[in-house]
Amino acid sequence: MPTGQLKVLVVSAKDLPNKDEKGDPYVNVYIESGYVQKTQTIPGDLSPVWNESFTFQVEDGKHKLHLDVYDSDEGKKDDSLGITTIDLKDVFEKGKDEKTVDLSSSSLFFPKAQGKITVQLEFTKK
Repeated sequence: MPTGQLKVLVVSAKDLPNKDEKGDPYVNVYIESGYVQKTQTIPGDLSPVWNESFTFQVEDGKHKLHLDVYDSDEGKKDDSLGITTIDLKDVFEKGKDEKTVDLSSSSLFFPKAQGKITVQLEFTKK
């Protein structure tokens, strides 16, 4: 896989599960097990719009983008609302890509889809 710079625009999510009285979602964004970047928390919205951009340096062999959506819970552990992994092969080949993907549960007990998330990706080779 090539090396270079990946720009990730976390656009929005839709139909997130309601884990408590109100949803306060945010997204952790990372490549493989590297540096984690986080969107702002959007209070009280299960179909949030972030439009937040992040930049990653992509090293050879790193080709999966991870998006983990959580519900912020003040004073206790944040609830997972859904996770997904995006293979970066298409954006490496095309340079740009937009994806809307299903979020899966991080729980073995609830494996069904947990809403959708939309991201825009742009890759520049070194």
